Amino acid sequence: ISAFVVGGEKRSTLLSLPGIVGHQMPALRTFRTALDPGAVLVLHSDGLSDRWSPTGLPGLFARQPALVAAQLLGQAGVRRDDAGVVVARAARG
Repeated sequence: ISAFVVGGEKRSTLLSLPGIVGHQMPALRTFRTALDPGAVLVLHSDGLSDRWSPTGLPGLFARQPALVAAQLLGQAGVRRDDAGVVVARAARG
């Protein structure tokens, strides 16, 4: 699972955990990071290419999280693999 925070046109990488979801359960770990108001958190499996960029998808990350997830799947989804995507927005202070 890969995790990114998008704020404006900047994408920051948080973490990447290798493995097959549901195959072997690793020890759970907690990760914490501060999110700026309105920042968007994107978590996705390897069924979505890491090559997407906020600058290549202008205005997308200002939209509703469900629309962001659908657009990412459509634009960066890997056709030969299944994909899981979670998109959440930090409160806008």
